[in-house]
Amino acid sequence: MLVSSIIGTIIGIIPGTGASMASWFSYDRARSMSRHPEEFGKGSVEGIAAAESANNAVTGATLIPLLTLGIPGDGCVAIMLSALMINGLNPGLSLFTEQGDIMYAIMLGLILVNAFMFVQGRFLTNLFAKVVSVPQEILTPIIVMFCFAGAFSVNKSYFDVLVALVFCAVAWLLRKIDFPAVPILLGLVLGKMAETNFRRALMVSRGSYSIFVSSPFCIAFLALTALVIGSVAFNKMKARKKKMANRPNIIFYFTDQQRADTCGCYGQKLDITPRLDQLASEGVKFEWAFSPQPVCGPCRALFQTGKYPTETGCFRNNVMLPANVKTLGSYIEEAGYETAYIGKWHLASDGELEKKPTIDHTITAIPKELRGGYTGFWRASDVLEFTSHGYDGYVFDENNNRIDFKGYRADCITDLALEFFDQYDGQKPFFMTISTSSRIIRTTTSTTKVRSARRKNTRISKRLRIWPRWAAITKRNIRIIWARARRWIEIWAR
Repeated sequence: MLVSSIIGTIIGIIPGTGASMASWFSYDRARSMSRHPEEFGKGSVEGIAAAESANNAVTGATLIPLLTLGIPGDGCVAIMLSALMINGLNPGLSLFTEQGDIMYAIMLGLILVNAFMFVQGRFLTNLFAKVVSVPQEILTPIIVMFCFAGAFSVNKSYFDVLVALVFCAVAWLLRKIDFPAVPILLGLVLGKMAETNFRRALMVSRGSYSIFVSSPFCIAFLALTALVIGSVAFNKMKARKKKMANRPNIIFYFTDQQRADTCGCYGQKLDITPRLDQLASEGVKFEWAFSPQPVCGPCRALFQTGKYPTETGCFRNNVMLPANVKTLGSYIEEAGYETAYIGKWHLASDGELEKKPTIDHTITAIPKELRGGYTGFWRASDVLEFTSHGYDGYVFDENNNRIDFKGYRADCITDLALEFFDQYDGQKPFFMTISTSSRIIRTTTSTTKVRSARRKNTRISKRLRIWPRWAAITKRNIRIIWARARRWIEIWAR
């Protein structure tokens, strides 16, 4: 409030300004320095206090140019100037020497007015606040009625009402696209004044623009204007960088036939995902989700677009993702992220099942226009099962160059993802999608541990394959035995 009062006083001293300019300057300053700028425009107490403090500070300050130079700051002060002149008081330096008693009476009156406003604000604020409890369906029509009545009363013209209607539509459109209203309001307040004085200066200089740099004061004001504009632009860039720096990096690890509890951080007691478990222990946040789609293409289309198969048309494999459907890659790049995609895409080929696709990128590079908006780092193929098997294969980079890999596929896909960080400069946050076609068994660079994990996984898989069949046979035999026993008991009872 103190800074806003100072702003209001300074603006009030400047001839030709007014309360509107002071309020909006103070409001904009409060929003730029606030820790919660997103609350402005939604009833923020900081914004209301800043605007009202500046508005009240202007009241006394506008009397300085009025009484010393005879220049009113706004319409209200212009009415006061008329009242003074009607009573024979001509503003100027002689006013203080010839009519000093009246001037001191005015100053004393201002002190008393501010004291009265303090008492009013202290004890009647709760009563004034009751206005906001009026329902919107009652309050809004009253406000609109007064707005149009004010527009008509200026020139008694319906054209002004039409202009008000047009600007209502313009204001609604600007609000929809989040365009700030402060610059427009300042332009409306200062535009006419700036144009009038600009023409006046050119008339004095006979059309020469050198008048604007003819004195040290002019140069100082121009330099100050450039400094203010530069500082605003610099602060905007700094705020943007700070906002980008505070955004989290995102890694989206997508696997087929993968349950969340296969990771140690979700209850898996076996040490089969040591790297992910280590990241979790260091504070990396893991969130998981499941798709209701059981096959490769529809499942990836759902996660990439957030739309059901009935909306995208991707209800089975070999159905290309429509070009007009935006994906995570498009949205995330528009938000200022750097993107990376590694692994399996499965949304670039189109055709019938069990037949050769009519648009076939199953084993060839995927064109950039079919990558769903991912324009950054790329190490992927359309159908990873066709370009690789469990222990070697190939993918393509962002320039459609083939990249071969050899080793356990899940580990190699992870190694390809690590290549992204060799070229990542950290200027933007990143969004990385790692899409694999097989379960993660062990993400490690040790060959011995990988082989051990494979043997261990093979033994577990065999047991898991044997167990369901044995359980089903046993359960069926128990039912048969129990049915026969019941039959024997019924026969014996008869």
